Amino acid sequence: MYVNGAQVASQSVTGSIVTSSRSLRIGGNTISGNYFSGRIDEVRLFNQARTAAQITADMAGPVDTFPPTITSKSPAAGATGVSGATTVTATFSEAMNASTITTSTFELRTSSNAVVPSTLSYNSTTRVATLTPSASLASGASYTAIVHGGTVDPRVKDVSGNALASNMTWSFTIADTTPPTVISKSPASGATNVSSGTPVTATFSEAMNASTISTSTFQLKTSSNTLVASTVTYNTSTNVATLTPNAPLVSGTYTATVVGGTTDPRAKDWRAMRWLQV
Repeated sequence: MYVNGAQVASQSVTGSIVTSSRSLRIGGNTISGNYFSGRIDEVRLFNQARTAAQITADMAGPVDTFPPTITSKSPAAGATGVSGATTVTATFSEAMNASTITTSTFELRTSSNAVVPSTLSYNSTTRVATLTPSASLASGASYTAIVHGGTVDPRVKDVSGNALASNMTWSFTIADTTPPTVISKSPASGATNVSSGTPVTATFSEAMNASTISTSTFQLKTSSNTLVASTVTYNTSTNVATLTPNAPLVSGTYTATVVGGTTDPRAKDWRAMRWLQV
């Protein structure tokens, strides 16, 4: 019990709180006929135990009925090239009830809406909630973070019991660090009796940056290492690059090369961030 913000008595109680549908009466009991002798100036009800500091602050200040907000998020909404080892954070505008910040109220989901296994922590000093995925996030994948608010629990709440007004959602994309590969070639490696007018094709494992598919990165050479004059095209629907010699090939052995490695020019995926490994 507190009087004017100072604790004057306390009592330990064990057991469960009994749920009742009866009216809540403050200052009197019509059943027993006991009534408070005096005047009650103000009544405030809380859905959680209050500390001495909170009681003093509540007594001296107005009742907090304002919902918390999220003032910053990381990664930022729409961010790309995010590290697969990233954590996801939400910074709140005021002190939050840490018990309401859980994996049920702060989630990370995949593009197929599957929940990403994670752990949650809340720093009461900085008001930052941190979601840490249990494993690295998938290369090139998009994810959506959700902090639950609204009118239905579970939802995050401030220390006065006010919930976030509505769900806060934002999405970001993990950096694509997997290099493309050539999954099929035509003519096949080692093929013989190939038609002199045949084009040479390379099918990639993913969408490529068409500007990097050219006669500098897709070449055909003779057995004497002479470059065969050709044209190169790329089909964005099939991920197939096609090299067409300008003249019929003469009898002999030819070598096709799709250039990758660490030095330009080289074939790159559509983000122009990764290069073919050969």
